[in-house]
Amino acid sequence: MQEQKKNEELLNMDAWSDGQIRSKLWLCGRIENDFKEQTNPLDIWIFGSWYGLLAQLLLVRERISIKQIKLYDLDAEALRISKKILDKWINEHSVGFSFVNMDCTQLPEPLWAQKPDILINTSAEHFTNDNWLNIPTGIRLYVQSTNMVHPTHINCPQNLNEFRTRMEVSTRIDYSGSLEFRYPNFEFDRYMISGETR
Repeated sequence: MQEQKKNEELLNMDAWSDGQIRSKLWLCGRIENDFKEQTNPLDIWIFGSWYGLLAQLLLVRERISIKQIKLYDLDAEALRISKKILDKWINEHSVGFSFVNMDCTQLPEPLWAQKPDILINTSAEHFTNDNWLNIPTGIRLYVQSTNMVHPTHINCPQNLNEFRTRMEVSTRIDYSGSLEFRYPNFEFDRYMISGETR
């Protein structure tokens, strides 16, 4: 029990690590650049939302107008923590929120009746396969993955080209890039693509 609690605390700390923050700020910058001329508030879905840090960063930066954010995660505890982190915006009612404890690869078709403007997955390496990409056409998509070796990273690309090839099956890609992380004891790359689902 003690060991499990210690592991959970370390996982919680990792959510705010340098790698996590820089990766999400990089993504925020891409979204904000792509939607800088947008006047209508955006409907955003986040697959594998974890503790809602990306949602918080998009809201704090106030560079795009957001109507609703839907956070999807298999981990009910992570969603519970997300609600606490996003409490300020939930209580102000300026943005609509949904916290959905569901497998993103099993979304029923009726849920897609109201397609989001933006769909984000910053944790593609945690998904068993790419079946979550079986989604409607015409959705703006942002995906991140990594080559970092970790027990929970079960679907890592080896490089940006491999990641692009996988994503091109379902997405017309208009941006791809990588971000290097070099630390004293380990190193890895973070990859990002954006485009429109087809």
